[in-house]
Amino acid sequence: MLALAAAGPAGAQASGVSAAGIELTRSVQQSLKRLQEEWLQWTGAYLQGSQERAAEEQRQIASTVRQVGFVRVSDFSLAAMARALESARAGEVERARWVLAAAEQFDPGRPEIAFARARVARAEGRGGEAVSAAFEGYRRLLASPHREALLAGLRLWGLAVLLVACGLFVLFAIAIRGSALFRDLEGWLAARLGRGVARGLTLALLVGPLFLPSGPLLLLLLWSILLWGYLGRSERIVTALAWLVVGVAPMVADREVERLAIAQSPPVRAISALREGRLYGGIFSDLAVVKSALPDEPAALELLADCHRTLGQWEIARGLYAAVLAAEPENAAALLNLGAYSFRKGDYARANESFQAATLLSPPSAAAYFNLSLGYSESYLFDDSTAALARAKEIDADRVDEWVKTPNPNRVLTFNGSLAREPEIRARLAQLWAGQEPDRAGAGAVRRWGSLAAALGAALAAVALHLVRRRRGYGEPADWLPWSASAASRWLRALLPPLSRLELGQGFAAFGTLLLLATLALLPAIGGFGVEVPVGPLPGRTLPVWVAVAGLLLYVAARVRAELAGEAE
Repeated sequence: MLALAAAGPAGAQASGVSAAGIELTRSVQQSLKRLQEEWLQWTGAYLQGSQERAAEEQRQIASTVRQVGFVRVSDFSLAAMARALESARAGEVERARWVLAAAEQFDPGRPEIAFARARVARAEGRGGEAVSAAFEGYRRLLASPHREALLAGLRLWGLAVLLVACGLFVLFAIAIRGSALFRDLEGWLAARLGRGVARGLTLALLVGPLFLPSGPLLLLLLWSILLWGYLGRSERIVTALAWLVVGVAPMVADREVERLAIAQSPPVRAISALREGRLYGGIFSDLAVVKSALPDEPAALELLADCHRTLGQWEIARGLYAAVLAAEPENAAALLNLGAYSFRKGDYARANESFQAATLLSPPSAAAYFNLSLGYSESYLFDDSTAALARAKEIDADRVDEWVKTPNPNRVLTFNGSLAREPEIRARLAQLWAGQEPDRAGAGAVRRWGSLAAALGAALAAVALHLVRRRRGYGEPADWLPWSASAASRWLRALLPPLSRLELGQGFAAFGTLLLLATLALLPAIGGFGVEVPVGPLPGRTLPVWVAVAGLLLYVAARVRAELAGEAE
């Protein structure tokens, strides 16, 4: 499971098909070229240390970005952030601060900017400001599209903690009950094969699985089966839960990897960019993947249409919206956007046809009636326009008032209907990738279901063996850790209370302590377990290490204090 988690989603991401290209009009190409030139001008102003000139270039860049339908430009933000860190390392803290402010303006709310601000503040010796900026960065991270990667890593880490705790529980059960099992098995074989042969064969049976593929897991699984009859009720419940965890772990891990691969796939990145109005260098290649991977999928066609409309490429968007409506005649967003195209062209009769078709859909749309009122007004049908506007207000008066007050260069309303179809696109991508890699999908199914079958088989084998053996009874384990024979044994019990708790049949208490120890042991890996969050180095990576060390020290102190108090009594 640890190897699977560390593998990451790269393999699933690679299953996307190659890009086929996205058409860009001459005006969009010119705007993008102008953005590159303005960025070079901004870089020149930075190198000269001219904050005023850089601010002017920022305004020009913001204006050009709006011309292509976006409000953020992430590549410029990340590049400015890198420049700020360069300045901070060179001791130019004041320049670093205004460059970070520029990065924030290029793409407000990016977690990387807050993390960079924390590094700059730490370089200045402003510890409080550094901590505050780091917390702000993590808050932004949890609200960003990278949230899925962060949470996937946390879930995989939690699964690893459970697995380690389950493995430790079986190991401690072997330490406490294993001697009884060894003697019983050796005695049964000795009655048939002789003492010397029986001892060697017993060792081979109980230790041999360690030298097979997946040896440690097989060894723990075998011992958990054989020890079932020697365990108390609570210990058996914990053992059954351990089998369940081992059985479902590959399923959970595979699901997390698949979900993360889709979340970081080009189509979903494009949806996220469209939702946030973010222009980035790879958006056109990501849209090309959408076009090639899902050429006939209505949701993907609508995504492409929305992106082209956002860029101002209305002619290309019109054909795509028509294709969407051919497959989904009751797509309200596509009807409104197609009507907006005709409205822009001055073809009000055709625009009104689209708007009227949208008003007939259920549930009734205030936007459809609002657009229809504007179309009627341009057609000099003023009474019909007034009636349509009144109907829109009946449906949603607050939103209609907001639309009337908000300046709109298109006058009529347009919508990115594809944003609500992200789950549909994700599901279709999962089906597509699964179909493209049948061998891998089959191997994954064997691993997932095979693990669950092995866990169920272990449970059945343990119960069956217990039913056969219980009439003969079970031997008593050797007391290899006497309570008062030596100081070493007493302190071993004090520092590892699961040993004593398993002797007393307190399985839940023993597992709880082992879960605590596993959590502290794996805490340093919590920030990047199996998943790398794509925001650069995160601050506070040493904090889990210090928390783990402090937790272990507190644990040892508490156990020592309890032991000394017991001796005093």
